[in-house]
Amino acid sequence: MNRTFTDVYREQMIEVLVAFSPGPPKVDEFVIHVKVTLECQTPIPIVKICNRGYQSLDEARHAGVAVGRDMVNTLMPQSDEVSPRRMNSYV
Repeated sequence: MNRTFTDVYREQMIEVLVAFSPGPPKVDEFVIHVKVTLECQTPIPIVKICNRGYQSLDEARHAGVAVGRDMVNTLMPQSDEVSPRRMNSYV
């Protein structure tokens, strides 16, 4: 089974797909796929995370979102962040 979650961070979309086996989830069955889409760019390649330490679907989702936010911070340093809303405020 799969559950997809989305998160918006620094105006960027993060998509987290958490894959797990049907029935009561076992700790070692969570696999997380994280995809980050920066504005006006092609999606960043998916990062696959396999970890036996997740106790629940919610915990796996939070881990995926954290990785996605780290990806956004790496790909888009604070100094490079200029949103259309900010650009309009300078005009």
